[in-house]
Amino acid sequence: MKEILRKFLLLFKKHSFKNLSIFFKLSFTFFLIILFVILLSFADSQYYKADKSKVTLSIVSQMNLQAISEIDSYIENITTLTKTPLYYDNNNTRVLENLKLSNKNHTFFSIQKDLDYIIEQIFSLKKELHSVVVYNLIGNNDSNSKNGSILRFYDPRRMWWFKKSVSDFGKVVIIPTFPLSDISNINNYPSKVKYVFSAARALVRYDDSSVVGIILINTSINTIGNITKKLSVYPGQRILLVNNKGYTIYDTVEKNISKIINANDFNTLLDSNYISKQANVNGVDSLITRQNSTNTDWHLINIIPTTALNSSINRMNQRTYTVTFIFVIFACIFIIIMAKQIVNPIKHLSNVMKIVEKGDFDIKASIDGDDEIGHLAKTFNIMTGKIKELINEVYVDKIKQKDLELQRLQTQINPHFLYNTL
Repeated sequence: MKEILRKFLLLFKKHSFKNLSIFFKLSFTFFLIILFVILLSFADSQYYKADKSKVTLSIVSQMNLQAISEIDSYIENITTLTKTPLYYDNNNTRVLENLKLSNKNHTFFSIQKDLDYIIEQIFSLKKELHSVVVYNLIGNNDSNSKNGSILRFYDPRRMWWFKKSVSDFGKVVIIPTFPLSDISNINNYPSKVKYVFSAARALVRYDDSSVVGIILINTSINTIGNITKKLSVYPGQRILLVNNKGYTIYDTVEKNISKIINANDFNTLLDSNYISKQANVNGVDSLITRQNSTNTDWHLINIIPTTALNSSINRMNQRTYTVTFIFVIFACIFIIIMAKQIVNPIKHLSNVMKIVEKGDFDIKASIDGDDEIGHLAKTFNIMTGKIKELINEVYVDKIKQKDLELQRLQTQINPHFLYNTL
């Protein structure tokens, strides 16, 4: 490339385009100007696209952070609510002691009223909860739900979260999303809610350091959906909430909720601790942004198709290129017209000069206009007129001179002629 440029400069320096026509020189100059405008427009659009993408990425990242912070805050709230029976027991109601006794006598009657009150208090503090259940260690429970009764013959002891809550000894256990059918005893469940996520905690009686029961607070996955709804601003956008194992807690594609993401998606979405990256997801080039939860192993992943992300920029670029193309067309037409208005009068004047060169001083350069070429043509016409006058004057003087010479000869010849005749 450097060698080609060097040869071009040498050629330009050697010839300096002296032998090229004025039309070519004008057209080439205007072409360079138009090319510069096109390149400047393209560079500006690319800069704007990069800057817009950077700003968009910053906004998306901030929205992701805000959303995961709201989710973390909500989980903290329901985590705190799981302590309600412990606070209630401090008021000398002996709930935990009676709950411990229920593990032996298999009855909830003695504490039913107290548990109902505790559950109602929890609902009053968090109205969007789906259900609250208090279990003893043999699986008996007292529950309340906004959407129907909880399955009373449901044995939770076989569930991992029940066992983990007991072994964690009072530490809260966050349960990822699971289908509501697992806890409902109604065949035709009337609610639109299909999935819940939960917080469970072992109720520990610290007098004897014994676990006497489990409290389970269930929240509709719609709660997360309402939080992430603010993030959905692009067509084809997908928002996921997954844990480290690839379990889908929430997905805007509802059929994927409570499922493990496939290996390809796992490698793409959870392979490294990135904040944002470009990747192909299900055959679509996308911008992927991720925000990690500070309280859980959950990750909020925001997938935006590149075409949707850049749609406004692409529309603007399309309009810019269209306007530039129209400008180039009109500029070319204007260049041709202007070049001809400059070159054609010069050609005409050149042709007139060739005729005058042959001796015809009667021809005139017929160029209309008051520009430099028009003034040049008028000056040329004046010059040819004066040349013609000078020629005529010289010609007349020469004739007169010849007449005088003839007259002198006649005066000299006449006496001798008469003498010789005599």
